[in-house]
Amino acid sequence: MMIILIFFLHLKEVFMARISKNHSLGRDEAKRRIEQVIPKLSEQYKLTINYKWAEDYKLVFEGSGAKGSFFITDSSVEGDLSLSFLLKVMEGRIVSTINGILDEVLK
Repeated sequence: MMIILIFFLHLKEVFMARISKNHSLGRDEAKRRIEQVIPKLSEQYKLTINYKWAEDYKLVFEGSGAKGSFFITDSSVEGDLSLSFLLKVMEGRIVSTINGILDEVLK
């Protein structure tokens, strides 16, 4: 019984991934383009992902089993992604998809 309880407590455990992409667009143009990332990610995985600007250059997002943020600087986009235990098995694929979308929108 105790093992089952411990397992279910760990289902809410969160796994973090860091994402970083350089760009030469300037901060405002990168901000404009980064708004395309969440809708593309939502479409790719058929999920509803809510997002908003928490600060001038920080976009925060949350969906089923995942949440994170993107912070835009003059020369890079830094991202944090938190995944639930259930999405952990897809971490590599999700991070790869995000990196691909960032490559596309920041070129």
